Amino acid sequence: MNNLIKCHYSYLISKTTVVILGFVLVVHLFGCIIIGKDCCDFSWQIQANLYYLESNLFFMKTTNILVVVFLYAYPFTTKQDNYSMLIITSNVSRMKYFSTKILTIALFLLGFLWVEVFIYTMIGGIYYPNVVVDYRSLLLFIRLYLLMLYYGFIALMLIQVFDNIYMSIIPFALHTIATIFNDGQEESRIIDMMLPTMNTNQLLDDAHQIIFLIVVLLFVNTIIYHKRDF
Repeated sequence: MNNLIKCHYSYLISKTTVVILGFVLVVHLFGCIIIGKDCCDFSWQIQANLYYLESNLFFMKTTNILVVVFLYAYPFTTKQDNYSMLIITSNVSRMKYFSTKILTIALFLLGFLWVEVFIYTMIGGIYYPNVVVDYRSLLLFIRLYLLMLYYGFIALMLIQVFDNIYMSIIPFALHTIATIFNDGQEESRIIDMMLPTMNTNQLLDDAHQIIFLIVVLLFVNTIIYHKRDF
């Protein structure tokens, strides 16, 4: 299994992937610097922490959804997934191939998010020494990771059905719409349930719903891949 994960990882880290992720991390770094300078204008530490957290979350949830829909869509296009036949014909089941590829991307995204949290903490600590990833911040980052998986699995489902990289725009558009309508009103409850998003007031109260949606999408994607023609 470890060898299979290493194989997926080697194909995942292409020049395109490195350029895109590198660009996002550099922009995040400079964004943290700008936000950190703005925090110096606050007289209260609590205000500065909240502003720094909210500003970073806005950037991270926007860029990370873009990153995740790319990483779950692009590697599963017919052109990028053509090495599957070499592996499947080497006494590796299709389900094992698919599950390990999903796991590889999920672990890679977890590492990417960890790097972003490290940048968030390091740059924040330069401008004011009391910035920490406290319990509340940790829950928000966990929620962000769950949302990344959810919208990534939507992109995966669409790319398997239509085999068109431009279909990955749809999950990002859905997340944007959900963010606009996520106002806590009764009318938007269904949207909140089917298209979860996040802000600093949303921790993990509905984590069970998000995990349920992830499991459903994982099941659907597995069935589609099993019936998919190569």
